[in-house]
Amino acid sequence: MEEKTKIICTSCPRGCIITVTHVGKEIKEINGYTCKRGVIYAKDEFILPKRVLTSTVRISCGELPMLPVRTESAIPKNKIIECVKKICEIDVKAPVKLGQVICKNICNTNVDLIASRDIHKVV
Repeated sequence: MEEKTKIICTSCPRGCIITVTHVGKEIKEINGYTCKRGVIYAKDEFILPKRVLTSTVRISCGELPMLPVRTESAIPKNKIIECVKKICEIDVKAPVKLGQVICKNICNTNVDLIASRDIHKVV
């Protein structure tokens, strides 16, 4: 039995409302997009949704008590809780530079967790 799932595309400012017609996880038709990126986004979002994860980790000897971090690229949405649990265990030492890898390949996602800002060491 065919079903329809609506997805709001975020790959450009238009925010197209895309309809994916499917049977189970098999896509039959995609409508409502206005650019090629919309089709790609809808397929990816329907089959394996991904998100960039942003959070903070504890930092010792730094000018701030917490370091903002993010995944270098999007990770599977079903891995977010596992990654958040891992992030809660991380404690880094200042100094830290913007873009520095804080955790390589977090939770086997093939994506690194990186620092979102510089934190200087307090002496």
